[in-house]
Amino acid sequence: MQESQGTTLPRMVILDDIDSTNLYAMRLIQANMAEHGLVVLAKHQTAGRGQRGKHWQSLPGENLLFSMVVETKGWPLQQQFIWNMAVALACRELVEKEVAVRCKIKWPNDLFIGDKKAGGILIENVVRGEWNWTVVGVGMNILQRSFDEELLHKATSWANEHSGKVAWDLEGLAIKLGKKLIDASDWQNRPKEICVDYNKHLYRLGEEITLKNGEFIERVRVLGVDDYGLIQIKRGEILESLVHGSSEWIV
Repeated sequence: MQESQGTTLPRMVILDDIDSTNLYAMRLIQANMAEHGLVVLAKHQTAGRGQRGKHWQSLPGENLLFSMVVETKGWPLQQQFIWNMAVALACRELVEKEVAVRCKIKWPNDLFIGDKKAGGILIENVVRGEWNWTVVGVGMNILQRSFDEELLHKATSWANEHSGKVAWDLEGLAIKLGKKLIDASDWQNRPKEICVDYNKHLYRLGEEITLKNGEFIERVRVLGVDDYGLIQIKRGEILESLVHGSSEWIV
């Protein structure tokens, strides 16, 4: 384990191998050893997690496996998804700046380049009467060029999408992302702006998508996402709001 000091970030812990950077950060919180702005960076995860409990696949030393601890005391608990939106926007901005391609946010918090997933975000909150901490987990495919057959047509990486040859420094990217997330912590001053921006960059906004619920598959139109994290869809002439996890979005 290495520790890196920064001017903006209190501390960055760099690990060779860990089960999950989010789990590591959570253990620090439970042990009262966490601090605001702490970044955990891993070269390899044995139990990386994505949305819906899916395993996050990553080749050792090739991708950004990142978690950041943010103290949230005083933040309004009922507006958790606005923070989610602010995080997704910060990650999207980093992708576009570094790779020079358009990046969209697939509801609720996957990062898509074209129709392929380039990264994902897993936010976990600690609530003890009030909102105490949030752990922002980010996995981004950076240098990895090959994927398992299961993901071959579903996943991409910065290296595959960039027009030139760039050797990104993962520790440097972690510092850049950490600073963006610290900046995003002012989300309470601009919730409406964040919601508008999130929808502006929403994957397949205004288009038809395929949803699967058990054996039932249907086509619906995406109208946007509200500030509670519900996706607004149109099924024929019927308008409806869906909570994440109620149906699977098939790409």
